[in-house]
Amino acid sequence: MFTDQKIKELFEELNEKLRGQGEMGEIGIIDGAVMCLVYQSRKSTRDVDAIFKPAALLRKLAVELAETYHLSPLKLLICSP
Repeated sequence: MFTDQKIKELFEELNEKLRGQGEMGEIGIIDGAVMCLVYQSRKSTRDVDAIFKPAALLRKLAVELAETYHLSPLKLLICSP
């Protein structure tokens, strides 16, 4: 499960990875992540659904984060444009 704090931490680390590669990206969260981060109506969500670009790079970095934190890569950034 992803709490609002955990999602923020993962996005911050993802941002640092992008910056380290001299890249910029966009992520638009949807579904349960919105309910946690925007509306605070849930304490956690099972996954982080989002649309994002550049899709290939962000998906690769999300897989790296998932491995680092022992998360299922299928639960982090599971949609793309």
